[in-house]
Amino acid sequence: MPALGMGVVFSGPKGRGNVVLSRFGETARGVEAGGGDTEGNKGRPISLDRVKGWIPAWMMLYNVPGVSLAVIRGGRPGERAQFGLLASNAPWKVTEKSLFEACSMSKPLFSYAVLKLVERGALDLDRPLDSYLPSPYLPGERWSGLVTARMVLSHRTGLPNWRKGGWLGGGPLRFLCRPGSRFTYSGEGFTWLQTVVERITGERMDAWMEKTLLRPMGMVLSSYRWKRAFEPLYAHGHDKFGRLKNYAHYYRPNAAFSLYTTPAEYARFLAAMMDAHPSRPWQLRPGTRDLMVEGRLPGRVGTLRSLGFAVRPFPGGALVEHGGSNGAGFRCFSFFDPGKGKGLVIMTNSDSGRALYLRVLEALEPRYSSPAGEGKGG
Repeated sequence: MPALGMGVVFSGPKGRGNVVLSRFGETARGVEAGGGDTEGNKGRPISLDRVKGWIPAWMMLYNVPGVSLAVIRGGRPGERAQFGLLASNAPWKVTEKSLFEACSMSKPLFSYAVLKLVERGALDLDRPLDSYLPSPYLPGERWSGLVTARMVLSHRTGLPNWRKGGWLGGGPLRFLCRPGSRFTYSGEGFTWLQTVVERITGERMDAWMEKTLLRPMGMVLSSYRWKRAFEPLYAHGHDKFGRLKNYAHYYRPNAAFSLYTTPAEYARFLAAMMDAHPSRPWQLRPGTRDLMVEGRLPGRVGTLRSLGFAVRPFPGGALVEHGGSNGAGFRCFSFFDPGKGKGLVIMTNSDSGRALYLRVLEALEPRYSSPAGEGKGG
């Protein structure tokens, strides 16, 4: 096993069966402190109760102060679990209501709301975005008039993820290739589409999302914009050594990355994606929702892209997934299997959180244990 992270406290007599490790407000005892040996499991799923016993050791191993997860079974949100601390330098425990930065997992929720606009006839997936604006979004760029909402949602705008220097106050935004010609993961594209949505609705994106989707869905804590009330609930980001980062909050909403949420609330969204009989006003019709579930265009190696997710085909079905990472110190992952009605949302507050959630995924769902990953959200 790799060396354990800084600050681990050992106690008890020598020997793996007796060792006790403590860090981040968690304790791993006995063989659990070995970090969870899944090698002899021959690809069979391991029970959540057993995996929960290993997570504290993985937190210490990978320097992850806080973890929160929610499981979906039978198409419905199921068991939830939380571990560790909101901040490594304070005793505040992660709870079910603790808010994490969802990073690029912000994009699918926004995509869902955009497709509701399409259903209502307010937005055309294949109409150039510039035609909704009073002037070109990228004046002087010859391909600006070609970009459509469908290209944004499937990451085929030809734009980079972010312009040099970032979306606020950065340098000029230039095309990498002709729009529609190939996959180019792009947060900038979602920011462009956000501008169009705000023009169509006459509302700031975060307020519109709360009114039309988040609150009706029951995501009552979630928001695309920082609120003062979040302070006691917020899981602070950390670097790969478990040290606090203290990045600024998102006072300006961004559809690509600024969602604050919990795994339990995000699981509501994934369950809605699998609802076989959508009947509530905010829900997409099955045919529209299929645009988000079915991968129809090439994505990263081994994946297809739907309008909102990465899709990995499996014999007899497909895994629909989206991850998230950002410079503020958060690593998150979500997936669902529409055919089996199962899914998982896991959020961590550390730059090294990906290593931890891969261990959890490998143990709980070995069939799905190679997620595609996503570009940095912020």
